[in-house]
Amino acid sequence: MEQPTEEQIQWFWEQCGFKIVGKTTLHAEYPDGTIIVNGKYLPIDLNNLFKYAVPRINQIGYGNILLQEWVDKFYTEDTEELDPTLALFWAIYKALGGAA
Repeated sequence: MEQPTEEQIQWFWEQCGFKIVGKTTLHAEYPDGTIIVNGKYLPIDLNNLFKYAVPRINQIGYGNILLQEWVDKFYTEDTEELDPTLALFWAIYKALGGAA
């Protein structure tokens, strides 16, 4: 499974409400408060995906589609080489309207 480009990661997190403010701060408002991460978008890991991206998908009504897409990857691809983090990232990316 291919790694996302920096542009894809930026687009992804912007769809989830994050944005770079100035040159050094990443800022977003979420129920748990303001997030600041030294001018870089959050790393793509399961914690960040479930904490910030999955709620966004649920907010726009694609939660069930996302879950099905993610589960399908585990049954249709070689699971030994499948990275669950990348599978979830690409499922959310697609649900947000990105062209994978």
